[in-house]
Amino acid sequence: MEIARFNKRALSYLIDFLLTFGIGVALSIPLFIYTEIPWYFSIILLMIICYLTYLLIHVTTMLLSRGRTLGAAIFGIKTVTKDNKPISGRNVWIKELYLGLLPFVIANAIYMLIIHTEQTLFDRITNSIVVDVRYST
Repeated sequence: MEIARFNKRALSYLIDFLLTFGIGVALSIPLFIYTEIPWYFSIILLMIICYLTYLLIHVTTMLLSRGRTLGAAIFGIKTVTKDNKPISGRNVWIKELYLGLLPFVIANAIYMLIIHTEQTLFDRITNSIVVDVRYST
């Protein structure tokens, strides 16, 4: 079992983020066209809709595919416990609640680059790792 490298994780997250952001924007367009809300409320609503879209899509795909999101499936990585078992629903929620917020994503990336363990803060909290399944046995 080989731990997934930072670049694969970052690209996987970028794909997941762009997908959910695009869906969130698409869901928000009717709201902005058919209502007369000020632009600053529109931005706040867009952020909330995108975050909820992120949670819905990622928690669902992580639970149904036993540790993978769409980006993770493309890059051949998945989240498992340290003893190579599927991550629990509780831990999926913990990880995804925070990874949907940009400040936590930045803090995680900085932490991974400084510590050189290829494990984020939320991997440590949930006692999980992200493995490259292409090299797993």
